[in-house]
Amino acid sequence: MQKVEVTVEYPIVHVDDLGMPSILLILKEKDKERICVLHISHDVGQVISMALEHFKTPRPLTHQLYVNSFKQLGFSIDNIVVYKLEEDVYHAKIVKTKGDGIYHEFDARPSDAVAVALLAGCPIFINEEFLQSNPEILNVIETLRKTKDFIRVPGHPAQEHSPMESEEDLRRMLNGLNKDSTKH
Repeated sequence: MQKVEVTVEYPIVHVDDLGMPSILLILKEKDKERICVLHISHDVGQVISMALEHFKTPRPLTHQLYVNSFKQLGFSIDNIVVYKLEEDVYHAKIVKTKGDGIYHEFDARPSDAVAVALLAGCPIFINEEFLQSNPEILNVIETLRKTKDFIRVPGHPAQEHSPMESEEDLRRMLNGLNKDSTKH
């Protein structure tokens, strides 16, 4: 499996025509233009936003507890890989090695795996084949095109955005995020 390293953009809170918020996580190919968009839960979106801001909680939250536990058990979290979309469900692996060099892969939701990677400071990859075949970009453009409300980025003031008309419009918006966001 050929892997492509990606950076993590701040989760975007998108409000649809009915006023229902959804969280979009954008993984962008490192130093390139291709992206992968994942729909994630609000709670993991908050964890990812806090990790991107290097915000420390007084007590470990679930994802930090996971990272701490594996480190104490002698595992090194090497990387995570988002590798497939099957029946509308994304799949990821958390790749670890034990001190004795034994390699382990653990199944995870991509959002949880990304949160763990950010907290552990390890690289994030997407399977090249998955990145090429990911239809989600078209869905995101269509969703954003229909947006009548604004897109809010956690940690940034709300800004009005004109409706998205093309992939190029989405890329311009993402490039604007790159200037303000902390990337992993």
